[in-house]
Amino acid sequence: MRRDPALVRLSRDHHHALVVAQGLQRATEATVATATDSFRSYWELEGAEHLAVEEQILLPVLAEQARHREPVVAEVLIEHVVLRRQADRLLADGDGSDRLPDAHALGAGLEEHVRREERVLFPLLERTLSTEELTELGDRLERTPVYRAGSAGSAPDQDCADRWLGLNYSPTPGAGDSDGG
Repeated sequence: MRRDPALVRLSRDHHHALVVAQGLQRATEATVATATDSFRSYWELEGAEHLAVEEQILLPVLAEQARHREPVVAEVLIEHVVLRRQADRLLADGDGSDRLPDAHALGAGLEEHVRREERVLFPLLERTLSTEELTELGDRLERTPVYRAGSAGSAPDQDCADRWLGLNYSPTPGAGDSDGG
């Protein structure tokens, strides 16, 4: 599927997410530790950042326009929260086959989420935004420090990571949350 150049990088990220999701879904008692380690590497180097970039740059572009006509913005945000919760559960201390159901659930959820973004959200962006708006969106994505660092293949510096990843998504208020810190 051809993508507007503004969305190509996000689509490439999605390909990597699908590979990791497939590993989680196919995990067995013998391979769940390896699949979990692969997910951990993906999540820490790019997965969590990817969600934050979408929330901070991509989704706000559609939020006001699509609020009443397109529920996909809210659906994607809810999926992000669920994916973070599933990732936390899988990456929590524990070993062996007790992680297998969490691995399978996260793999299925991640795959479904990526497919929704590729089949619904991105086409909506491409239909809704003008060529100029898409170009501006792509420029914003490329100027995002944490995104640029990830595209260069290196870990983001701590200031950028704190800026994007300092958000609190737990059910109780804490640091990074307007009610807790």
